[in-house]
Amino acid sequence: MNKKYLEIQKLIQENRSDSRIAEVLSNYHENDIAELLENLSRAERKRIYHVLGIAKTANVFPVQETEG
Repeated sequence: MNKKYLEIQKLIQENRSDSRIAEVLSNYHENDIAELLENLSRAERKRIYHVLGIAKTANVFPVQETEG
């Protein structure tokens, strides 16, 4: 597992604030976020979608579709 995945998973498991998770994710490219989502549980993905908001989440999905 890569470092970014572990960092986000730890933040979620420690129940860190949405603003802290958003701050960390703001440093990630959409490609990185798309890769992270593939490795997270359903509950973790839902939390990330909530934190990212509609606009940012929408930017991630085209990346996922083109890499499959």
